[in-house]
Amino acid sequence: MTYVAITADYQKLIKVRRALRRKGIEAYLPSIIVKRPILKASRLKYRRRVTPMMCYIIAKIPEHTAARDLWLYDVKTMKDVRGWVTIQGEPALIKEADVTELRKAVSEILLSMEAARHKRWLRTGSKVSIKAGSLAGKTGTIQDIKRKRVELEMMLFGAKRIVTVERDSLEAA
Repeated sequence: MTYVAITADYQKLIKVRRALRRKGIEAYLPSIIVKRPILKASRLKYRRRVTPMMCYIIAKIPEHTAARDLWLYDVKTMKDVRGWVTIQGEPALIKEADVTELRKAVSEILLSMEAARHKRWLRTGSKVSIKAGSLAGKTGTIQDIKRKRVELEMMLFGAKRIVTVERDSLEAA
């Protein structure tokens, strides 16, 4: 299986990807998806915002040469499509292994962004629960935050105790 990188205006990337998928073409657009809370008429609603990470849509292209030329013509005539990435006048073909590697890299970036956003909620006085280790499932209140460790005040053995826990093993209670 081979892929090709299709170019379009940055504002139209999502629409082009949607149009490609409606035509039955497998298309991948690396993007960040964020749900933003919006207060509307005293009700909290969430708005989904998609931000493309690059200006290319990776689309699966047919293997046969004649079908490929017809496919390229069909894609080129679509609204808002500028063209595709070429090498010496021919479309630059991307191997499936490279696309899989790109998907893995994008998912790692998104996971690290989510982890960074997740760590912002750690504040002194907030309630957390431990998700790993011998104290898994126990809840406590954050007393002090250090670089990689957090001091929690917990009820252990019938008394309040200060316990130091790794920052990664906490989640909001």
